[in-house]
Amino acid sequence: PAGLVKIDWRHGTTSGELRARTFDVVHGSFSYELQVDANQPDMRSPRVIAYAANRFLAVWEQSLNGVYGLRAKRGDAANWALNSIRVDARSESVSGAQLLIGPNNTALAAWQQADRLFVSRWAEATGNWSQPLEVGAGLSGVARELRAAGDATGSAIVVWTQRQQTGDDLYYALVAAGMPSVTAPTLLEVGSGSVDSPSVAMNAGGAAVVAWRQAGSQTLPDVVARVAR
Repeated sequence: PAGLVKIDWRHGTTSGELRARTFDVVHGSFSYELQVDANQPDMRSPRVIAYAANRFLAVWEQSLNGVYGLRAKRGDAANWALNSIRVDARSESVSGAQLLIGPNNTALAAWQQADRLFVSRWAEATGNWSQPLEVGAGLSGVARELRAAGDATGSAIVVWTQRQQTGDDLYYALVAAGMPSVTAPTLLEVGSGSVDSPSVAMNAGGAAVVAWRQAGSQTLPDVVARVAR
């Protein structure tokens, strides 16, 4: 809302660090290049949101003895906070993180870890992340291709593929606003055949559309969509 665009990226080859610049739309100028979290081991896969005027939140995967944990830090156009926060407390590597803006200077992170899915909510008022909550608990198989979208209240829909014996199925679960709670996983597809490449969008009122590829008996897969209200 202040007309500022934050850009984060991984800089490096075998061991990367995260850097950022801010573009001022009004004045047409870039800020100096900043390190997101200086002097840290390999960092990758940054995600960033603008949650208020000149306020940004970033999450990324950071190596610790070869295991990538999920870390977060907030900042503005000129500076990042002094210390980053670890979002997850598990020993397995994180991947595929999603970061959604919420109301009242909050955010929701979703990620894959040890073939399972988790969510956590952050609030600027406390500076804390909630205890990670598992999504899709009780399902067998490997969770992959995580996607998430939210509405104006902070509620969200999480969509993912779950590897079963005969292929990948598509599931979704809903995340409540406020302190997150998660519904039971629900099978989304109605046809036969393996699923991949899901995509999801949700409007401010909470209506969502999910699109994916589904390969049945035909040679080429179909593109299928469903709307959830």
